[in-house]
Amino acid sequence: MSEQQQEDEILDLTEDQEVEQGDDQQQDDAEGDDDQQEEEILQFVGDEAEPEQETDLVRHLRQQIRERDKQLHASRKAPQAEQLIEVGEKPTFEGCDYDSDRFDQEFNAWEERKEQRRQQDQRLEAAQREQAQQWEQVKTGYATAKAKLPFADKEQAEATAFDSLSEIQQAVIAKIADNPALVIYAAGKNPTRLASLAGIEDPLKLAKEIGKLEATMKVTKRARPPQPDRAVRGSAISASTTDKHEQQLEAEADRTGDRTKLIQYRREKRQASA
Repeated sequence: MSEQQQEDEILDLTEDQEVEQGDDQQQDDAEGDDDQQEEEILQFVGDEAEPEQETDLVRHLRQQIRERDKQLHASRKAPQAEQLIEVGEKPTFEGCDYDSDRFDQEFNAWEERKEQRRQQDQRLEAAQREQAQQWEQVKTGYATAKAKLPFADKEQAEATAFDSLSEIQQAVIAKIADNPALVIYAAGKNPTRLASLAGIEDPLKLAKEIGKLEATMKVTKRARPPQPDRAVRGSAISASTTDKHEQQLEAEADRTGDRTKLIQYRREKRQASA
């Protein structure tokens, strides 16, 4: 066997291996595509459900809206933040014109105010800690809900929504919505709904709008669009380019052990495509 024939056979064997690798890669890609044929999307099913088609979920959401309205209404009627107790300066005997009875009276009153202020400070600090803990729970709940969202563009949608919503509006959504992360995503993906939410400054009205929005949201699945054909990297000859004549030559080479015709045919193909 000549040196040229040895080189041709080595090249031919290399091409056969690359074709097999290409077949394996295409099979792996096909199996992977089977696992990714569906994706989850957010849909809006309509702002209002027809009365005869009202579901238990819609009735439940409407009941939640009424309860939230009551809570917000009650919070708006809540008394203003309590006024801090002024302790004042500690009385002195000289300031009481050296009147012992007056001094005792003013000093006792000062001690009482001082104790009341101490108790007030403790109460307010405890309330602040409780509010901070509640807000941390809200933020944790939001982060958990966001992590469960199946959408690849959720970060971008969140950024879009946060750019338009005030911190107060964001807080109302985080506290009021059953799934605040999904509401934020829906707002970020829908400019009309985002503008509607951003234009509501009244927390009560905002809570109503959140409830309506949640009643229309639905996460559903759809088939993924087909992926464009792509060449298999690392493959000099794809299996799809093997013609019938070449297949016949391969079968004959396997049967006779003589690969001369197959090598010559592939050499001609390479020269023709060069």
